[in-house]
Amino acid sequence: MRFIQKDSEPASFTTWKQQANENWQPTWENFQKPEKTEVLAALLQEQGYICCYCGQRISAPSSHIEHLKPRKHFPAEKLAYSNFLASCPGYPETENLEPKPLQEFCGHQKSDWYNADLLVTPLDPDCAAYFRYTALGEILPTIAPTREPAAKTTIERLGLDHSKLDRGRREAIEGLGLTNLLPNLTNREIQQFIDGLNQPDASGQLPPFCAALIYQLQSYLGGSS
Repeated sequence: MRFIQKDSEPASFTTWKQQANENWQPTWENFQKPEKTEVLAALLQEQGYICCYCGQRISAPSSHIEHLKPRKHFPAEKLAYSNFLASCPGYPETENLEPKPLQEFCGHQKSDWYNADLLVTPLDPDCAAYFRYTALGEILPTIAPTREPAAKTTIERLGLDHSKLDRGRREAIEGLGLTNLLPNLTNREIQQFIDGLNQPDASGQLPPFCAALIYQLQSYLGGSS
């Protein structure tokens, strides 16, 4: 999981909500194009086109607007941009399958669950510190006693240890050749590598599963000179 710095909501979304009058009120149910499309585009841009929870690559067709605080329990937050994230569909496969398979991870898997004490949120600047990643792509909770319960619960509730996500993280790590590359890098070179992974490319995209990649790099800091 990677920290998401929220931006201001799109001006079109603000204008749409300001049209409220005695005969019409903006609701989640009548929130449609073009405003909804523009909101999703803004979310994707501020997240670097990766899922808010698992970090895999997403686009407008392969994502949805996720409410961090579920609509069912927080009706006042239904149209709060500060409560919006872009999540992957949570399907075990990426193909357009019919009928749609069960959603097994991330936003749809989280569903209406919310616990402020046990949900690690990507809006927490320190969210990355709750998780560890192995070279095989597995996600594990931190061993820090004060954070381990929330990390473990979040992994379970959001299905972040799904085999598809393990495979994606492993392929990302292997794709960068980190296992063979890291022993030959100095601390300065590792830090430069980390800084690069934290920066969107020319198209505004972050590397998929960059949190796992950064964790692998950080695990070597201090071990080289």
